[in-house]
Amino acid sequence: MEQLKAIIAPVAAELEPLLLPWAQLAEPLARIWEAHYSQPDAVETWCKRVRYREDKPLEAMRVQLRYLRPKLALGMVLEYKAFCHIGVAVPVVKPETETFQQWEYQALRLLGSEARMRMLWAMLDKPMSARELSQQLDMHLGVVCRDLGNLFNSRLLLAESVKGRNRYRTNRESLDTLARHLMEMEKFKPSETGGAEA
Repeated sequence: MEQLKAIIAPVAAELEPLLLPWAQLAEPLARIWEAHYSQPDAVETWCKRVRYREDKPLEAMRVQLRYLRPKLALGMVLEYKAFCHIGVAVPVVKPETETFQQWEYQALRLLGSEARMRMLWAMLDKPMSARELSQQLDMHLGVVCRDLGNLFNSRLLLAESVKGRNRYRTNRESLDTLARHLMEMEKFKPSETGGAEA
């Protein structure tokens, strides 16, 4: 650890004055985020935004603003404590769009797999772990873990903490959104990039 500190400390000392002008420019955005996370329902709003549910309330939430790659947001939940690293340029409120969003194209592609559909059906009414899915559906654990990650990143799953362990449940809200948008396709324009490659 001491060797690591010896390597990192000089780099941090050099970076701080270089980053200061950027931090000053981003100060209005930082104030918006600070006000957002000062609201009484901040934890509930965060859980909804990242599609996370817990069997008991979070005990703490720690938020750190990031200035490098400011449009990226990362986070994790460990033992009912949330840790967030949020870019100052991430919009506080997700804007509505008149086009199919990128996650919808990705989700539709994933739904074309019978195996992934079986997984979503299994998780419709109860949260399940990767191992439970593997055993119930007689699927290879590695394949299940890979597909869980892809389904979650495409907003098709909710993450839940049950007795401190992460499990996943099918995100009915996202499925409803996909179904509604497909039924109302004439109201939506193709995205500028033409969506994801097949």
